[in-house]
Amino acid sequence: MLGRYSLWIFGVCLAGILIGVLAAARYAREAKTSQFYFIREQARIKMGRVMIVVGFLVVVTSALGILLFVSNAFTRVAQDRPTPTPTLTLSPTTPATAVVAASPTPVLSPTPKPAATVSPSPTVIPTVSTPTLTLTPIVGVKTPSPDATFGEIILARGVTDDNKPKGPGTVFPDGISQLYAFFDYQDLANGVLWTQVWHRKGKEIGTESSLWEWGSHGTAWIFFKPVAG
Repeated sequence: MLGRYSLWIFGVCLAGILIGVLAAARYAREAKTSQFYFIREQARIKMGRVMIVVGFLVVVTSALGILLFVSNAFTRVAQDRPTPTPTLTLSPTTPATAVVAASPTPVLSPTPKPAATVSPSPTVIPTVSTPTLTLTPIVGVKTPSPDATFGEIILARGVTDDNKPKGPGTVFPDGISQLYAFFDYQDLANGVLWTQVWHRKGKEIGTESSLWEWGSHGTAWIFFKPVAG
């Protein structure tokens, strides 16, 4: 019964791994070929999640494979083991022995020798050196130009087909699933470290740092998904 269920689970896991690999390949292709950074970023995130699930399924499938292999091996050994045949054993006859009563002979008890006293010897405790913490700098970060600027930020509920703000405004209803921010930029360079910080009613609700990769000037948009909607 256990082996049959294990085979079913093993097959389902293999199918899940195949589907996950196909999905990860699709997201990887989308992350490389899409012309918009944010679509590429979403594809990378989805690909990472799919690879985590695929990794878990690989572990489960490997464990089930080992379990099925060991179970089949024990079954074959039990089937091949011969049934022992009972052997008739004859008990030897004990011959009669004459018993001679001997006179008791006094035995001298030896005098115990004094036990040697063992002196404790000191134990040398090795000295453990404390490792030194070394900080590794971020590789590839450039110094931003002093003339680098960002334009006015426009908030919107979505993006049109031509990458324009859809439903712009300053107040949005509760439960919105995603919020977009559009802005112009000048005198930037790829490889500069920049940080986006989102505030709501003076309170920080999200932040993310990354390397700039959209050229020196133009218009860009980013999005934010509220945790509570």
